[in-house]
Amino acid sequence: MSETGSNAQFSGTQKGITTIGNHLYGYSGETGVINAQTTMNSFNTGKYYSVVQWTCGYASESGDNMQFRIKFNGIVVYKVTLDSRLVGSPYQWIPLIIPPFTTVLVTCENKSGSTEIFMISNWTGRVMNK
Repeated sequence: MSETGSNAQFSGTQKGITTIGNHLYGYSGETGVINAQTTMNSFNTGKYYSVVQWTCGYASESGDNMQFRIKFNGIVVYKVTLDSRLVGSPYQWIPLIIPPFTTVLVTCENKSGSTEIFMISNWTGRVMNK
């Protein structure tokens, strides 16, 4: 897991969050998901809270319904099941405030079958350190 505040540069997709100044981002890239909860993003926040937006979507054609869960310190704070009719369409951006010292975990699960489907999970936002 990565911690916000590292001031790293974009080096490709990753499961964690990268910060540049007070901006943060995280892109899971295409992640294969089967009928078990698969980690899309996993990170810890530092001593400041973050104001973020999260989105998810299909990266491959599918007739399957996919369920995303966002957990803060092991507690589900958001859950959505994407209908297979959304393939090729971006999902809406979901605004969230992440408290300081929080472990964030985003998982995805294929709720319709066991075929591997490629999905994405993206974060953007700001670390509120002032």
